[in-house]
Amino acid sequence: MIANYKGIEITDTAHCLSPSVSGTFITMAEKGTLSAVSFIIHERTRIAAHLQQVEQKLLACNNPLALAFLADWCERGNKDFGTELRKRVDELEAKKCELNTELQQIDERLARENTGSEWTFAPDFVSLIEISRPPDPTVAVRFMIINKNPGKSAFEICKILDAHLRDGELPVGFFPNTWMEDFGVTTFVDAYRHPKCSNRVQKMICTLKKSDP
Repeated sequence: MIANYKGIEITDTAHCLSPSVSGTFITMAEKGTLSAVSFIIHERTRIAAHLQQVEQKLLACNNPLALAFLADWCERGNKDFGTELRKRVDELEAKKCELNTELQQIDERLARENTGSEWTFAPDFVSLIEISRPPDPTVAVRFMIINKNPGKSAFEICKILDAHLRDGELPVGFFPNTWMEDFGVTTFVDAYRHPKCSNRVQKMICTLKKSDP
């Protein structure tokens, strides 16, 4: 046995949780750092998917069929093929460099969280839960915070969300931008108390809340 958490034995076998990944996540949950790390992982996955698209387009720059389509497009638009191709390659290479830098920064943030592991982030995965929420990582963080407090009232959840908002670790968008624009509120508690925004707060919490399995 490597560790025990609420009756779960963490061992390094093919049929049990691996201490290098699952055990690390349990430790982060115990320390209260899992929400922040989970957001970073969601963001890394989003950037990695974008990078994969960019790299595929760079490969297409040497694909005869893709080049033929570009040539037809240039002819219809009276554009120079060579200029357009070089322009696209330059833009894609610049974006690839930018995304690689962002990935490196995120990996450094994960290292600072002392995760103790190097993980492989597969583009395809089998979820452990039924996902009925948008894949937006910011929404996913709100989802996790709300679901960690199933017995709390909507007002209490708003105070918890505001506490996360004040710590400065969460990105722009954690508090819905439309609420600021439409109602002039800047915290979840203010939104809950606003006569016209309160319904949106209730709807968000009810939508994201789930019953215990």
